[in-house]
Amino acid sequence: MINHNPDSLYPKRRQLDPYSDLNYQCVEDSFDLKVRADYLTLGLRENGRNSTARILNFHLARNPEIAFLWNMADNYSNLLNPEMSISCPFILTLTLVVEDQVKTHSEANLKYMDLEKKSKTSYAKWFPSVEKEAKEWGELRQRLGSGQSSVVSYFLNITAFCKDNNETALEVEQDILNSFRKKALLQS
Repeated sequence: MINHNPDSLYPKRRQLDPYSDLNYQCVEDSFDLKVRADYLTLGLRENGRNSTARILNFHLARNPEIAFLWNMADNYSNLLNPEMSISCPFILTLTLVVEDQVKTHSEANLKYMDLEKKSKTSYAKWFPSVEKEAKEWGELRQRLGSGQSSVVSYFLNITAFCKDNNETALEVEQDILNSFRKKALLQS
């Protein structure tokens, strides 16, 4: 967050004072952060001029039906379709959390036993996918029990920095949403 300037992708070079502590040189004294209803504003006083940027945060609300990891770079900068690119500085955060092995194994056991029981009744005639689901849950249950697999939750966030005005913020929001909708990562 030190380089918050939406007009620049790289921070400006600074001369560091070798006789002063580094922690006093990293962040400006005039740094301020204001919390608004829908966004944050970040301000920095540089050479006597005020500079502000709006900080917008987006997260993936639900899993996509199909996602291709090798196409993820197109979400950020698509050379063939520049209108589908994110046109401001941004930070992408992917957080992975490994779920409790014992808890997920018992949940997989319960789900497998329920589906296995249903697959052997007339329910399977009405819903033929039950047999396939039971088989998949059985395989997952075995992998969880042997320690070969773990269940992982993930959170995908994009934090964008743009000029502090409503029109630019709306354009950036549309850029991000259109870019991810193209790959079916965000649905309306």
